[in-house]
Amino acid sequence: MNFAKSILPLSILIILLISCNNNYSSSPLISNPTPKDYLKNDDADIFLLDGYVFSNAEDVEWVTELEYELGRQ
Repeated sequence: MNFAKSILPLSILIILLISCNNNYSSSPLISNPTPKDYLKNDDADIFLLDGYVFSNAEDVEWVTELEYELGRQ
């Protein structure tokens, strides 16, 4: 009877530990693009700074629609 009383809390503890595991991911890993990703296009206009790839967004429609103002920095 003692074993039967301890099986319920033990099984609840195991279920909690398994459900809180951070190693399981339901979505794929998303990371920053690499220069190789951009250089697939012949007209790539990029530069690499501290491991981040920056792309020229001069011709991107939503970027040109934004209003910019000079500020102090």
